[in-house]
Amino acid sequence: MTAAIGGRAALVAALLVIAPLGFAGDRPSAIAIFQKLQLELAADKKRADWPAFLSAAQRLQAFLNGSPTSGLEVARAQLELRRPEEALLETRRFLAMGQTNGILDSPLFQPLRNSLTASIRDNALPLSLANTAFQLSDSG
Repeated sequence: MTAAIGGRAALVAALLVIAPLGFAGDRPSAIAIFQKLQLELAADKKRADWPAFLSAAQRLQAFLNGSPTSGLEVARAQLELRRPEEALLETRRFLAMGQTNGILDSPLFQPLRNSLTASIRDNALPLSLANTAFQLSDSG
């Protein structure tokens, strides 16, 4: 009975190791997905298809787990779609991460400037919270 259970456990373990290998080739790589999303964004921007741009930007943001600059692409789309409130939320989220980006100085983001000036200025300042824990003497 114990040998049968051990044999089943070994079989299950082997299947758990081998099974994912059969599916690995079915999915595109993360690099391919990222490049595809970037190409979609560029094509949508060139066509000025802002609903499609927003959709691609949101997919990129999800793919990149909410990275700061991906949120700016969503904010850009919201501004182009004349949704400044949604754009302001995304931009504030970006700034709350301590980031800054030159696109915030562009004419597109001008409607949001009054609400963001202080945060942009604060994020642009150099900041260090480091303290000396201990010093090592010079061996020479």
